[in-house]
Amino acid sequence: MALIIVMTSKNDSHLGEVMRSALEKNGGMSEIKRLADIRKSRRFKNCLLTLKNPPQHRFRNAVTVFDSTYKGGANPLCGTSVFASSCKGILSAMAHCDCIGISCGTGPLDTLSVASCEEGRMLISLQRDIKTLSGEIIEPCEIMVRTEKLPHIYPTLAACAALLISGVPHDGGYVM
Repeated sequence: MALIIVMTSKNDSHLGEVMRSALEKNGGMSEIKRLADIRKSRRFKNCLLTLKNPPQHRFRNAVTVFDSTYKGGANPLCGTSVFASSCKGILSAMAHCDCIGISCGTGPLDTLSVASCEEGRMLISLQRDIKTLSGEIIEPCEIMVRTEKLPHIYPTLAACAALLISGVPHDGGYVM
C-alpha cells in the first residue's frame, strides 16, 4: 500500500481533485482525513491524505506531492517527493534532505514533462529512470493520459508521477 500525501495551502485545489480522480480510476484508493486512519484502509492499494503541514513521521511507502502554490515548510522530507519545477522553495529544500525528487513541468530538466496536450488527452514524457516504492525501475517512456476535458498541466503530471511511483502499471496509459 502506498500513502500519497498531497501538501497544499488551499482547502480545495486542482491537484487534490486530479489526484483523487487518478487514484480512483487507476486501481482504487481510500481517502483518509488523518494519519491514524491508515490502519482502517489496509484493503486499498493506495491511501490519499491532504495536509497543510508536513507530517512529523517518516513513512517508508509514502509519496509527498506538493501543490504548485504550496508555501509552507518542506521539512522533514523523506522518501519520494513530487513537485513543480517552478516552486523554488521546494527545490531548495530538496537540496538539504534525504529525499528522491521528481520534478514536473515543461522544461527539459524535468523528470516528467508534457510531450503534447489537447482536450481529452495528454502525452507525458518520463525523461529519466525512476524507482517505484517496491524497487522496480521504470525507464524513460511516454505515457498517454486520457482526461474528460483540457487537463491542468502540473496536477496531471503530478498525478501521473504518483501513480508511477506507487507501482500502478502504465502500459495502457492512465485515465484521470
